[in-house]
Amino acid sequence: MGTDDIFERHANQGKAKLSLSLLPNESEEEAADPLILIQGPHQALRLLGELLIAIADSEKERHSSASPKSAGSFHFDPASEFGFYINRLDE
Repeated sequence: MGTDDIFERHANQGKAKLSLSLLPNESEEEAADPLILIQGPHQALRLLGELLIAIADSEKERHSSASPKSAGSFHFDPASEFGFYINRLDE
């Protein structure tokens, strides 16, 4: 199944409410690595998981993206700070 099919199928199930944001650094260590928080209900996480698997397994599709302020915005919670760009590298 292609990424467009996955986005369409999930759109037919309603808004996924995927949210990506920078996790606040609560460590006392200043140099702690920043973390991106990926959260959402079951449907949102399934959407992202299916996209990852589709790109990993596809002969043709090597990348996909969506953002709360551009293409794919329907799938995001309005409070999401980031979108995503998934890119498969050839081994």
